[in-house]
Amino acid sequence: MLAKLASSFIATEDFVTVPLYLWSDSKTTLHWLHGIPARWPIFVANRCADVAHLTPRATWQYINTKQNPADLASRGSTAGALLDNKLWWHGPEALVATSQPWTATNFDNSNEATAEIETPERIALLQEVTPPPECEIIARFSSYSRMRRVLVYCLRFLKKLALKCNIKLSLQFESSAEEEITVDELTCATIQLCRMTQASYFSKEILLVKSGQRLSKGHCLNKLSPKVENGLLRVGGRLHNSLLSDDCKHPIILPTKSRLTTLLIDHMHQVTLHGGVQLIVSHFRQPKAQNRGRRHRFNKKRKYSVRSFAHG
Repeated sequence: MLAKLASSFIATEDFVTVPLYLWSDSKTTLHWLHGIPARWPIFVANRCADVAHLTPRATWQYINTKQNPADLASRGSTAGALLDNKLWWHGPEALVATSQPWTATNFDNSNEATAEIETPERIALLQEVTPPPECEIIARFSSYSRMRRVLVYCLRFLKKLALKCNIKLSLQFESSAEEEITVDELTCATIQLCRMTQASYFSKEILLVKSGQRLSKGHCLNKLSPKVENGLLRVGGRLHNSLLSDDCKHPIILPTKSRLTTLLIDHMHQVTLHGGVQLIVSHFRQPKAQNRGRRHRFNKKRKYSVRSFAHG
């Protein structure tokens, strides 16, 4: 209250250049004002910051409570007692006479407020989370379309090399006789990219599901009832009797923070001509869908939140 009253005075022209001295009979309050606000609790630190903002050039001094005229009214003095009280009408005699003793009024704040406020012991726990290493071919590209085309050429080379060396590959990829890249090759490349991403992020989960074990209740994939088909972790559930295609009934699961998921959403964002969330999700959920992610956030002038998507 004193700081607010003083700030209203120093805002006028008559008090712009006048030195400002303020007094308090609380050594604890003065201890707070002369200390570092970061040491105090939030409430005290905020109040000290407000006082410093309202009275930036004030000099705070200590006055004994017996010489504080504000205490006369706050402690229930009658009007008759205040009528002839010099302290009430004129203030402390030491302050009325001259300003010379004011600057010499000091107090020892070394032991003040320690009993009332003690600096709490703060313990910070830091946990370093290292994301799984991304496959090199995924990490080095910034375009989903270009990455798929390059992977098709790499798979063609591996297929020819294996055929020449009489090596049997478990790779499910059929090279086209044509020079141009076909849709089937792009689809196989997409599935292979999903396999590599899942191997980096969900290797333990894939082993558990393959062995018939269930994921823990708190696991993020538990509600999806995951299952493994052809080495891919897919969404399970009770849609096996549905007339939808297998890719729609059991979408491929992709991790939220993977590079492939980011490139997929960025690609679909461009395909839909920077469409909104609903438009992007509807394109992901078309019958020709191949992949499905859990949720992802991305920025394109706006922040979108997609809880589930399918890639075509």
